[in-house]
Amino acid sequence: MYHAVARQQIGNDLAALERWNEAEPSLRQALAAFETAQMPAWAGPARLDLGPVLSASGHPEARETLLAARDALAALRSPRQAEATVALAALDDAWRGGLSRG
Repeated sequence: MYHAVARQQIGNDLAALERWNEAEPSLRQALAAFETAQMPAWAGPARLDLGPVLSASGHPEARETLLAARDALAALRSPRQAEATVALAALDDAWRGGLSRG
């Protein structure tokens, strides 16, 4: 699990530097490890960290990932569910903005 936590932190650091394509694999590896170990308290936040990275890189999986993060965090009664709600709203606004320009 130490490796998964390290991967998550590396992914978050790369995301902070807006190195989306490099952040994504680290965050996916962390999420996969947490899911395999059946650790929802760790998988939910990892999924939330992955969602904005997918969104920033225009990945079609971004919305689904953020919805899953929000639902998982709500089930855990995590205060981070609010972050997921905000990230979803930002994604939806960006998507609508793209439609109005297109």
